[in-house]
Amino acid sequence: MPRKIALYLDTSIPNAIFQKPEARKEETLRFFREVIPNYDVYVSKMVVEEIKATPEERLRSLLLDKIKHL
Repeated sequence: MPRKIALYLDTSIPNAIFQKPEARKEETLRFFREVIPNYDVYVSKMVVEEIKATPEERLRSLLLDKIKHL
């Protein structure tokens, strides 16, 4: 079985799901739904730490939930 290409996401990618404009949000959701399954996707410890430092508790929780499977 051939290996998938690895993608490394920075903080701005999952964050785009929760920001405006709406078109960017929809494109990012489509990316998570349609593109990510075709790759081995990773986030660095730095990305996790940046998200954990998000001051708004609800947003922090949503972001962490979105990357938990990566």
